[in-house]
Amino acid sequence: MSDRYPPGPPNDSFGTRHLAAMRDDLMGFCLRLQRRYGDVSRFRLGPFDCYHLTHPDHVHEVLVEKARSFRKPTRLKHVFGRFEGQGLVVSDGELWLRQRRLVQPAFLPAQMADFVEPITKLTREMLQQWGDATTIDFAAEMRRLTLRIVARTLFSTSVDDAVEQLGEAVDVIQRWSMREMNRVMPWPTWLPLFGQPRVRAALAFVDSLVRRIIRERRASPTRGADLLSQLLNAVDAEGNGRGMSDRQLRDEMVTLLLAGHETSAAALTWSGWMLATHAIEQDRIADDVRSVLGERPAEFADLPQVAPVERAFKESLRLFPPVYFLSREAAEPVQIAGFKIAPKSQVFLNPYLTQRDARWFPEPERFDPQRFTPECEHDRPACAWFPFGAGPRACVGRSLAMLEGTLVITAILHLFRLEPAAGQGEPTPEWQLSLHPQGGLRLSVHCR
Repeated sequence: MSDRYPPGPPNDSFGTRHLAAMRDDLMGFCLRLQRRYGDVSRFRLGPFDCYHLTHPDHVHEVLVEKARSFRKPTRLKHVFGRFEGQGLVVSDGELWLRQRRLVQPAFLPAQMADFVEPITKLTREMLQQWGDATTIDFAAEMRRLTLRIVARTLFSTSVDDAVEQLGEAVDVIQRWSMREMNRVMPWPTWLPLFGQPRVRAALAFVDSLVRRIIRERRASPTRGADLLSQLLNAVDAEGNGRGMSDRQLRDEMVTLLLAGHETSAAALTWSGWMLATHAIEQDRIADDVRSVLGERPAEFADLPQVAPVERAFKESLRLFPPVYFLSREAAEPVQIAGFKIAPKSQVFLNPYLTQRDARWFPEPERFDPQRFTPECEHDRPACAWFPFGAGPRACVGRSLAMLEGTLVITAILHLFRLEPAAGQGEPTPEWQLSLHPQGGLRLSVHCR
C-alpha cells in the first residue's frame, strides 16, 4: 500500500481556516481544491486528515468496491442521531444490515404501483388551486406537496391539518442540524438542548406524531397500502426471524419522513426552474405527455411512455443534486486512488462537482435531458451521476423518489406551462442539508 499523500492546501492551526472557508462557501472551497489539485486532494480539519474525491472511479471505490472499509462519520451520527435515533442514515454494522434487510423490500419496484394513485391525486389537488397566469412560490408549493405525499405513502393518512406545523418543524430540525454539522465543537449529547426551545419543540412534535400513528396502526386489525404496513409485516428471515420494535419503527419512519420530504421538494423545485427556463424543451415534453395521456391522469402503465419526463428529472438532479455532498469515515486502513487512507480519516464526495465535469457531461452547464437516454447512460462511468449515492448504502427510497418526481412533473406539464415570474432572477443555491434556491422560487403558471 502506497504511503504517498495526495496534494492539497497547506495546513493551518487546527484546520480552522479550512473549516471557516467551508462554512462560508462550501462549494467554492471544493471547486478551488478541484481546480488546483485535481481529482484527489488532502487537507486537515482539526485532528483529522480529509480527502476530497471527484473522479467517478474513486467515488465507486469508496461507495461500492470498498464500502466495507468505510462508515458514516461520527459527527453525522452525533447530530442526526438526535432526531433519527438509529435509523438507516445513522446506523452502522449489524444493526444497519438488519434494518436494511427489513426496509429494502418495501421499496422494490414491484411495490411502487401502489403509490401512483395517491401521488397523482395529491398533485392534482394542488394543481386545482392554481389559476391561469398565477404567480406562485414554487419551492413552497413543492414543500407542501411532498410533505403530503410522504405522509400518505408512509402512513396512508393525511397530515393536512398539521402540514404547516410539520413543515415548520422539519425546517427547524434541518437548519439546526446544518449549524451543528458546522460547529468546531459539537453540542454534547448529554445536554438536552437547553436554550434551544424551538428545536426541542420541533423534535417533540415530529416524535409524538410518528409514535401516535405507529401506536394506532399496531392496534388496528387492518393494514393499509403504505410503507408503515409493509414494515410492520416485515421479518428478518436471514437473521432472528423477528420484526421491528416500536423504537426501530419510530427511527425509520422519522428518517424516511424527514429525508423523503426535504430532498424530494428540492429536486422538484430545481426541475421546475430548469423547465421554466427552457421553454422549447418544456413544450416538447408536455406534448409527449399529452399525446400519451389525453385528458386522463397518469397510471403506472404509462411510465415507460413518459420517459422524456424522467430524463428531464434526472438532468435536473445532475445539475442540482439535493444531496450535493457526501462524507464517509475510514474504518480501517484502505487505499483509494492509489493513496493510503488511515482509519478515522474523513472522505468527502461531491455529486455537485462530479456531475458538472465536462469529461463525463460535455457542456456541463447546459440543460440537456438527452444525456439520460439508455445509450448515453451506458457510455458513462458508473458514478458519474450519483445523486442517490451508490453501493450498499445507496438511498433506499430511490425508486419512490424517481416515481414521485416523474409523476409530479408529468401532472404539472399536462395542465400548465411554467415561466419565471417577473423579477425572478437566477436563483442562488443555498447549501443547507439539501440544496435549495435561496429565498424560494417564484414562477408564473399558465393553463395549457
